[in-house]
Amino acid sequence: MTISKKHFEALAEAIKETKSDRQSHHPANWIAEWAIDRLALRLAKAFAEFNPNFDKDRFIKAADVQEWVIDRAKVAEAKERQKKMRSLSPLAIWIAEADRSRSRR
Repeated sequence: MTISKKHFEALAEAIKETKSDRQSHHPANWIAEWAIDRLALRLAKAFAEFNPNFDKDRFIKAADVQEWVIDRAKVAEAKERQKKMRSLSPLAIWIAEADRSRSRR
């Protein structure tokens, strides 16, 4: 069985509903919501790897992932890229940067 657009939409809606079930402003709920948002980001990343037509940004928006969680994830990804780059030769770094800039177009 393949996962269709309907499945992705249902999953994003389930994530959003799970977060909206938390009415209290207790700090434990903030931690739970952060964890749910991180899970949504990781699922989006995995789905994008499996399916080139998967719209990661649309899924993240549908799951109602908070902006600050997205920003922190981007910072963590950038740090991870820098860490990997330090272990590469200058030529490999240049090639990786060129590939990344081409993929943004």
